[in-house]
Amino acid sequence: MRRTRGERGGIGRARTAGSRRLTFARYAAAVGLLAAVPAAASGTAPNPTTPPGASLAPPLSTSLLSPRRLPDWLVTTVAHDRLDAAVGPLLSAKALGPAAASTCALATQGSTVLVSHAPTTELIPASNLKLLTATAALEKLGPDFVFTTVVRADNKPVAGVVHGNLYLVGSGDPVLRTQPYVSSLPYAEPEYTSLEQLAKQVVDAGVTEITGSVVGDEGLFDTQRFVPTWKTTYAAEGDVGPLSALDVNDGFVLTNGYYIDAAQPAQSAADQFATLLAADGVKFAAAKRPPPPPAKPPAPGKPPPKPPPPSLATPAGNPATPTANPNLPAAAGATPPSSVTITAIDSPPLYEIVQTILRASDDTGAELLTKELGARFGEGGTTAAGVAVIRADLAADGLPVTEMQTVDGSGLDRSDRVTCQLILDDLLHEGPTSSLAGGLPVAGKTGTLERRLTSPLTAGRILAKTGYLDDVSSLSGFVLPRPGTPPAPGLAPGLVFSLIVDGLSTDAGDALTDNLATALATYPDVPPVSSVSPG
Repeated sequence: MRRTRGERGGIGRARTAGSRRLTFARYAAAVGLLAAVPAAASGTAPNPTTPPGASLAPPLSTSLLSPRRLPDWLVTTVAHDRLDAAVGPLLSAKALGPAAASTCALATQGSTVLVSHAPTTELIPASNLKLLTATAALEKLGPDFVFTTVVRADNKPVAGVVHGNLYLVGSGDPVLRTQPYVSSLPYAEPEYTSLEQLAKQVVDAGVTEITGSVVGDEGLFDTQRFVPTWKTTYAAEGDVGPLSALDVNDGFVLTNGYYIDAAQPAQSAADQFATLLAADGVKFAAAKRPPPPPAKPPAPGKPPPKPPPPSLATPAGNPATPTANPNLPAAAGATPPSSVTITAIDSPPLYEIVQTILRASDDTGAELLTKELGARFGEGGTTAAGVAVIRADLAADGLPVTEMQTVDGSGLDRSDRVTCQLILDDLLHEGPTSSLAGGLPVAGKTGTLERRLTSPLTAGRILAKTGYLDDVSSLSGFVLPRPGTPPAPGLAPGLVFSLIVDGLSTDAGDALTDNLATALATYPDVPPVSSVSPG
């Protein structure tokens, strides 16, 4: 039998709206009744054993039972009532329709539960699962952890010549990219590991020629490119790239003006690196000469066409990052233990990578983090091993992992299940000033919330992770206090929430979660204390 939130204890014990506050009538009756109690109740009554003029305790400036304390109670009650009135219709069976049994909503402020609707129902979280993956990665690897991509060689260069192969050794870096690819991304991604810079470092190390091949080594992870139970459309539509410890540009390769899945990511990485080295002046002894283009016979009665001018014959694009040259020697393979290090490049720190992944909802990045956790702390660089490490880390944090059934780290799989309670507990564990919170999209400002929740009430105040699959919408994060507005008496500033809706179309689900988040942003909607204060 599942334990309730109250049985687990801690912040946000479940309780109903009716039990969390007295009615005005009951409060007034209690105050009226107790006001008739002799003055001894306030600690100021005369005591026959005490000298005249002495007292047992200093008098209270305002008695605990004084009607003067009524305004604070009224303000809190009005705030709760108005929130209930705004949220209740949105979570009614009529409004939810087919999602009535597959929606959870939970919001807390301090120790007060503001909204609680099926908080322990296990639902498809979509990309809200990335919050749990990010938490485990930051805790296990550390926020300042860096991925190091190393270039090694069979031998030390002699007079600039590497006699043998040059090895590009993958470390699972999720942001190993080229500048043109970064420029093509839908969201600004300023932090990445530059493959162009790594090629320049090889040249700066004195390498001028390679007699062998450039070899891409992806041995840190397994070679399972996609989780078998994922929908095939995820790969076909570019939602996630083929997974590899040596993914350049998320495992995509530029082909005919489009980035498509690389059939062999390590081979593709080696191809691109060899091309960058050649562009920087490195020679390849084993390079193939491109065959001349087949000559087309001239049309009858017409002279043969003139060759194009050099400017038109040069491939378009940034000359520092040309399209991979298939005539350069490149392959996938393992790095021999006897190889020597030529150079290496570090990624940005992990907290910046996590924030990039969360803002853009980068599925490939989340899955590479999952495999990295498996490689370093589990049974190997596999998705399953990484999922087990994530679960163990969350359990060590005291989070309710019995409310979690997952097979990946991104939330793409439709068999993934979590609860609003688990997501909210994770957010509470991390807090609104954590590295995790720093990567959440900001309503109306950044990432996947750039064009959502843009009203003056919500823009800049809601920090939340979005999530969607077919007929699934989720939104979980923090609502910041209104700028320049002091918190109402008795109410803590800011709140945390988790919303998951399974069973509505994406548009309808997004609209519902946006409306719920907007209602939370109005809290506390209260009258001025002076308007309810007794004279």
